[in-house]
Amino acid sequence: MAVLIAYGAATGLAYLGSAPLLSHEGLAAERTRELMTVGGWIMPHLGGRPDARKPPLPFWIGGALAVAAGGMSEWTARLPSVAASLGTMVLLVLWMRRVADLRAAVITGVIYLTSAAALVYGRRAEVDMQLAFWTTAALVSAWLALQEPDRRRQLLFAAGMWASLALGVLTKGPLPLGIAAVALLAAALFSREARRIGRLHPLPGVLLFLAVVLPWGLHVILQWPKAAEVWYIESAGRYVGEFGHYKPWHYYATRAPVLWLPWLPLVAYGVYAALRREAVRRAALVFLLAWGVGGLVFLSFNAGKRLHYALVAAPPFLVLAGIGAAGLRQPVTRAGRWLLASHWLLVPAAMGGGIWAAWAYPEFRAAVLAAACVAAVGIACAILLAGQGRMAAALAAVAAVVLGVHLIAAGHVAPALAAREDVQGRMGRWLAAELPADADVRFFREPMARVLFSAGRIMPVLPDAEAAAAWRTTARQAYLILVNAGDRADADRAGPWQEVRAWDDGGERRALLRPASEPRP
Repeated sequence: MAVLIAYGAATGLAYLGSAPLLSHEGLAAERTRELMTVGGWIMPHLGGRPDARKPPLPFWIGGALAVAAGGMSEWTARLPSVAASLGTMVLLVLWMRRVADLRAAVITGVIYLTSAAALVYGRRAEVDMQLAFWTTAALVSAWLALQEPDRRRQLLFAAGMWASLALGVLTKGPLPLGIAAVALLAAALFSREARRIGRLHPLPGVLLFLAVVLPWGLHVILQWPKAAEVWYIESAGRYVGEFGHYKPWHYYATRAPVLWLPWLPLVAYGVYAALRREAVRRAALVFLLAWGVGGLVFLSFNAGKRLHYALVAAPPFLVLAGIGAAGLRQPVTRAGRWLLASHWLLVPAAMGGGIWAAWAYPEFRAAVLAAACVAAVGIACAILLAGQGRMAAALAAVAAVVLGVHLIAAGHVAPALAAREDVQGRMGRWLAAELPADADVRFFREPMARVLFSAGRIMPVLPDAEAAAAWRTTARQAYLILVNAGDRADADRAGPWQEVRAWDDGGERRALLRPASEPRP
């Protein structure tokens, strides 16, 4: 476990703060920063206004880390996701130690840490990895409660399930409740052991759940009655399609497996190993499929779909991949030898991909060629080890390849690529450096979270021309940020403006305006 945690820390923490925040990262980071200041640690804010669209737990955690580190930064904003990813891995390893054996548990940990789910979303300042952790904690606790004969331990595991569900709701709304309900109901249909609902202690569990969730919710509704309507739009409204992001019903069938890469083939083999070789008990396999497949089916009925929503259903598939990898032995059949030999095609593919990337991105030529060489050599070593039946060593070689390529990409490629697109971050840093500290800067109609975060100052939002007209008559050193160029005519209704600076943000023109009657700074 210590080695796994050290490996996860190496992939998660390396160059964590080197790249600027992405769009959704900026929203989470700025809500955290304003929760600590204008929100009084109770209500998340955005642009100086209450913003109850997302529950507060991720922002409380991010704020506490920022206080401990001495301030908010890209590094502290992303650290909760790294911790959540490592926590999910620990839960899966401890669970598999009970369900299967030590070999399968350790391999499951390696597979989870080297999956696309952990390597990509485990390093983002978003709340989805934290949601995946609490959902995993709830369902692992539920399984343990259903299997535990001792009533005291049973009660402890059940309390862990209900508390984890409550903390999941405080992370991103009621989604964990839907995933857990579908998983437990689907498991009960096919497994007698999953029908021991009494072992989950529903009545005291619901009371524990409400004791965790209700205090903040009631406080917010009393202070801001519109919160209930916002929560409906963000949960049930999003589910039935009132929020947008519409995708076809089969979206997750083709996109969710991306999160399991590079271990996708082992998922199917894990199901085979569980069924034919009895690598795990039938009840455990049913529970894994109920969680994974049932969770994706539940998400597929959601009108609005995004890939990161499927993170809550990724752990069971990666566990199946771990079961499959643990069952691999030296290939003795002709088909097995041919299948292993076919993997040699990955070596020229890695080198060819590196040469193409070096040609397409000459500024990263040294980095991508180094990554290609590491990948080619590592894959060759893994294939040779697998051919000798040394599957654990082959898996370690793959993990070393992933770590090497990841460190090169995270340290030398990703930050430069992200900086190219970080127009809003450059806007915020320019505002912080060039405008006086007492300048009254406001957005027109909508805020931009990354501008706010990079500027490090509260910039409220003026919803319409009338509010802008009232503000500019009283404000000293007034500056207005025009988010959409099409709003210029409405802004001019508040009075004439002169343009101080403009930024081209992917075809969108953002502008900083100042009342025309005042001299240009």
